[in-house]
Amino acid sequence: MEYRKLGETDLEISRIGFGCWAIGGHGYGKVDDDESVKAVQRALDLGINFFDTADVYGFGHSEEILSRALGSQRNKVVIGTKFGVNWDEDGKTYKNCSPKRIVEALEGSLSRLQIDCIPLYQIHWYDGITAISEIMETLNKCQKEGKIRHIGCSNFSLKLISEAFKVHRLESNQ
Repeated sequence: MEYRKLGETDLEISRIGFGCWAIGGHGYGKVDDDESVKAVQRALDLGINFFDTADVYGFGHSEEILSRALGSQRNKVVIGTKFGVNWDEDGKTYKNCSPKRIVEALEGSLSRLQIDCIPLYQIHWYDGITAISEIMETLNKCQKEGKIRHIGCSNFSLKLISEAFKVHRLESNQ
């Protein structure tokens, strides 16, 4: 497996990452959790050390299955998870990047992943409401608290990336 440095971080990630949307189950039909665990473990055996998930994938189920599959390796790999899409009890999704939701989403992800610090925490989708500066300031605070190692984004325009960089560096753009 080949590895590359992620942005300007000290993280070395496999050139091939493991996307975890499907293991969440929602939107993919019936997914066998045991098969998902085996797939993650096979990826580890092949040298993959970068796992991409999001809190909304299976409404948290993807993070739980990933944590179960990684077991004692969960603190030795690079997990990138995302926030910014919330859901209600009926499974209806909506974008929410408010500071309150960021903290709730972060705590939920930390709990489901069974880790103390997320290596790469990414804004999944911008909600179009919360100021980018407010989002970045909240993430920076969480980083200083030791709950996030690095910050990234997903589905961002160049304009949004530029706005974010005025407050804090982004290490990834997915």
